[in-house]
Amino acid sequence: MKRIFAAVLLFAVLTAAVCAAAADSVVFTNDYYTLTLPSDWKIDLSDAGMDEDEGYEDLGFLYSREDDGLAIETGLEYYENMKDVSLWDMSAEDLQAHIDELLEIYDFDAAAYLDTVYAGAIPFVIIHCEDEEGEYYYAETVTNGYVVNFYAYALDWDSNYLPLQAKHLDVFRSILKSFEPVTVEE
Repeated sequence: MKRIFAAVLLFAVLTAAVCAAAADSVVFTNDYYTLTLPSDWKIDLSDAGMDEDEGYEDLGFLYSREDDGLAIETGLEYYENMKDVSLWDMSAEDLQAHIDELLEIYDFDAAAYLDTVYAGAIPFVIIHCEDEEGEYYYAETVTNGYVVNFYAYALDWDSNYLPLQAKHLDVFRSILKSFEPVTVEE
């Protein structure tokens, strides 16, 4: 009887923990993927949409309401010359070549490789950059020519860039790891 009670109690505690974790998050979903954000985050879709001139689709602006909170711009681009490229199908050598190319592309912002994090089998390459406004993280994954990208930076209440801290990178990694592609039902 004690074992049954202990098992029921453990199940109740685990269920409460899962429900509390679900209540402590905000879900961001677009036509392509879903992300799980911390509970204090907000979603701004006022600029979302396709920029035909740039070939870039703005998917939304995600931000924390903390004084030194992280802000993330989300986007999607298509490159015909990369139509057969998917990062999760690459060998370690090809992935490293992609990282090296990304560092070259962002060399004008003093790019430095930070990490590759995985959302299941989907890798996101993260680099650290700095431009005239301040520091930012750039992360991307590529599938069949589509580049899913994220620009993350810390802001104060006056929209001034702040120095990035380890906590910002931890939150950014956590959000990227929550990435789930939207499945299309036919």
